[in-house]
Amino acid sequence: MVSSRKRGNSPLVDELWRWLCFSVAFGLFPLAFHFIYLRAKSPLSASIWPTVRSTLGEGELFLISCCIAGAAIGERLGRHSVQTRVELLFSLWCLFDILGSTSYYTFIMAGVVHNTGAVATHSVIVFILITFRSRR
Repeated sequence: MVSSRKRGNSPLVDELWRWLCFSVAFGLFPLAFHFIYLRAKSPLSASIWPTVRSTLGEGELFLISCCIAGAAIGERLGRHSVQTRVELLFSLWCLFDILGSTSYYTFIMAGVVHNTGAVATHSVIVFILITFRSRR
């Protein structure tokens, strides 16, 4: 294995790259397979591709966001260094994101929320915020 110093990358860049590949990209695999399923389910002659609304409208991205936020909290709590107030604030923020995403997903599954366009939009916004916030 080549060290990060020989390649010219800092250890932080290597850590961010591993996090992006293994946490975020692998976390999005269920959505990729859902997209492939929706495409395979449509007739072969149709040139209709699944939309963002049909792919993200059921709130699955909220569950993926919860997993990323939970991993970020666990990583912060697992550090042996002293936690700064900013790190504790970000951990608390991720916890509130988990609670909010879980309750939103519950309302979607219970049928309280019916607008798949709004669900898709909100889930993308929450996912982006959690993804960036989880690496602070």
